[in-house]
Amino acid sequence: MANNICDYWGIASVGAGLGGVIFQSISGVMIKNLSTHFDYTIAYNAVFLGYGLIALIGLAVVLFLTGPLVQNKELHDYVTDVSLK
Repeated sequence: MANNICDYWGIASVGAGLGGVIFQSISGVMIKNLSTHFDYTIAYNAVFLGYGLIALIGLAVVLFLTGPLVQNKELHDYVTDVSLK
C-alpha cells in the first residue's frame, strides 16, 4: 500500500514539474511575441488572463463533466478497521 502511494506521489510530482517547465516556456514565448507588437503591460495581462481562463475551464471540467462522487464502502471499512487496531 505504501509503495503505491509513493508511486502516485512521484508521478504527480513529475507531472507538476513538467507542467511548470511547459507553462514557463509558453509564458516566455507569448510575452516575447506579444511585446513586439504591444506594450509589455498588455503582453503580461494577456498571459495572466489566459492562465486564469485555463484555471476556470479546468474547474468547470471537474465540476460538470465528472460523475457524482460515490463512497467506496470497501475502502471505508478497511480504513476504519485499520485505524481501530
